[in-house]
Amino acid sequence: MPTLRRLTICFLLATLCLGNIHSTQAHKPIENPIQAPFSTELAGWETIPLEGATCGTGAPYKYFLNQATRPDQPLIIYLEGGGACVREGESPYASGLQRGHYCMDYGNFGEPQNTLLPYYGLFRRDLADNSLREANYAFIPYCTADLHTGTATAPHDYNPDPIATFNVTHRGHLNILAALGNITTHYPATTTVIFTGSSAGALGALFNFPEVISRWPDTTLVTDAGSMPDIPQSLVREILGQAHPIWTPRSLLPAYCNTDDCLEDTTRLLGAYATHYDGKTAPWHAFGLLQGTQDQTLSGDMEISICAYEWGLRHAVDRQLPGNLRIFTPNTTLHTFLGAPPDISFPGLGLGNYRQAINGVTAMAWMAQLVNARSEIALPASRSDTWPVCAGLFLPNAHRGE
Repeated sequence: MPTLRRLTICFLLATLCLGNIHSTQAHKPIENPIQAPFSTELAGWETIPLEGATCGTGAPYKYFLNQATRPDQPLIIYLEGGGACVREGESPYASGLQRGHYCMDYGNFGEPQNTLLPYYGLFRRDLADNSLREANYAFIPYCTADLHTGTATAPHDYNPDPIATFNVTHRGHLNILAALGNITTHYPATTTVIFTGSSAGALGALFNFPEVISRWPDTTLVTDAGSMPDIPQSLVREILGQAHPIWTPRSLLPAYCNTDDCLEDTTRLLGAYATHYDGKTAPWHAFGLLQGTQDQTLSGDMEISICAYEWGLRHAVDRQLPGNLRIFTPNTTLHTFLGAPPDISFPGLGLGNYRQAINGVTAMAWMAQLVNARSEIALPASRSDTWPVCAGLFLPNAHRGE
């Protein structure tokens, strides 16, 4: 297992964008690995095995808990990101985002490890501008390649070779249920919960929100770099729009948004939650969306251009959103704002951090106000940079000229 002194660029990229913290592949370490105090912070993380829960190819599953010193602090339940795979056979791509769409080349089915948790910006108790540094943290790993939505109990063979197999059991949702069941033994139903995740973890948080709020009624949902707008030529249709027969994400949708458009446009599902929990139909709750306007990682995952992604996101958030749903959309190609550490630079990886600002307000300050709000008047304003201008040439064919 890699040590803290052998953190690598590829490893961190896998953690926050494409994969996760349990790859077993060797990588070249960066030249100036981070020193203490990080090495002492691992002592705060408790490893909790979950009997019967497994990763996609059978490795034992576990989650990690870091309890606050004060019992009155909120609990952050964070879902790890790491792409997704939907295609059979070996990838024709030697590298890049599309390679991981083929399950035989998806490299994140290994047993979860806690090695990189001290580097997550959201978990940095030593940074004064981390407004959530005194919270309890529950980190739910990702090793099923299904956006945390899989409900499979039997494997699917992704190897088209009739005399060989590559079996994957997409049981991400079942693993979350196992983790939540254990977390309830530590934190009662009266606990204030912030439910979030980055990238694939943000999508997992979106689809698993009903399970969390049913256990902890005081829950706020915030998605970080998980907005997948409906673009007809994008991979989102292949992953979600067809109600994936192996993952079955449709089964996780609430009755008030169990429609194709809630699968094909994740912002619509987030808006449906906010409409339901508006204080009339159900008790009032705040909802938040953090998303770069030209997210280069999500656009790559969706197999579209950054301009097509911007077009889809803009159409999604330009709808009249419920008053208890607020957005933070900086003009950037960076991916995720809660994962990467804000005081360490990783040039070329395309990762943001919680110090990303719009008109002087950082993502962390904005999120802290949102999760502490108990009424619409207390919410932060939605913040968006000026949308960058994109030529119609880069938009999907069906939408050129609109």
